Amino acid sequence: MNLTTLNTLFSNFSSHKLKSFTKNHLAHANESYIVATSDSQKYVIKILKVQGVESARIESLIQQKVHEARIITPRYLPLKDGEIVGNIKGINFTISDFINGSRDTHVSPGLFFSMGATMARLHQSLEGLIVPSNGAQWLAQGNIQRDLRGYKGNLKAGLSLTLYENLELLSYDLPKSVIHGDLTFNNIFTVADQVTAIFDFETAENAPRVLDIARTFLSLRREVKYPAEIILMNLINGYNSTALFQLTKSELSHLESAINYAAIACAIWCANHNQEDATRIYMHLAKETEEVVRFTLSCIR
Repeated sequence: MNLTTLNTLFSNFSSHKLKSFTKNHLAHANESYIVATSDSQKYVIKILKVQGVESARIESLIQQKVHEARIITPRYLPLKDGEIVGNIKGINFTISDFINGSRDTHVSPGLFFSMGATMARLHQSLEGLIVPSNGAQWLAQGNIQRDLRGYKGNLKAGLSLTLYENLELLSYDLPKSVIHGDLTFNNIFTVADQVTAIFDFETAENAPRVLDIARTFLSLRREVKYPAEIILMNLINGYNSTALFQLTKSELSHLESAINYAAIACAIWCANHNQEDATRIYMHLAKETEEVVRFTLSCIR
């Protein structure tokens, strides 16, 4: 994507010209560019790839509900024709406001607690919303199987078996919510161990809410050096500190299954995206789940 093309897209929103842009290399489901205008205003142009148009429109509704709950998140801005998604020469795109911030390099259990509490606020703010199925929901069973079909490497047999062993999570009658699906360090800003902003709801789906905790736990387990039990305990305690309906005994009893399901989803996604080293890491993390969950729940109870 070059400045000329981005200017063409941006002209559907504003008459100001863009003077520079920076690509966000952390974006996966879409292409994302931070752009600056001639009057020094910043915006984000997102090129929809895996995410479809209807999914982006639902995401706009999610953004609004989250904003009403006083959680900071970028919001898609109406284009000149009043639409949220534009299309120029086959390119579907959105434009959102730019939020200043960063993530502190210092991490403590207080941040894990804040992530759990923020997750509970998200779930409550989105209560009752129905999110249609879409290709960006990478924790959804159909999309996991799609990614597995797309992978042709040597790990496929083991991944297939592990997926089959963990599909039972979806058969349990567990409390559901609209989950973020990817509440990781890449998708938050923080200040002093508090989450200050959340990004990227294209992975949101209606699913067991404990699956959100499982996905966030696995991400933190890869990225920080704290013991797994400390991470998981603070996520759970943070969630319960804020949730109107705390995690049930049934949810906690199926926490191991949720983590294993999320681990195989992560492993398969990484395998299909030429990241087999990460695939092996997620499979290794799944092997420690039983002991970690047992110890964590014994401390909470």
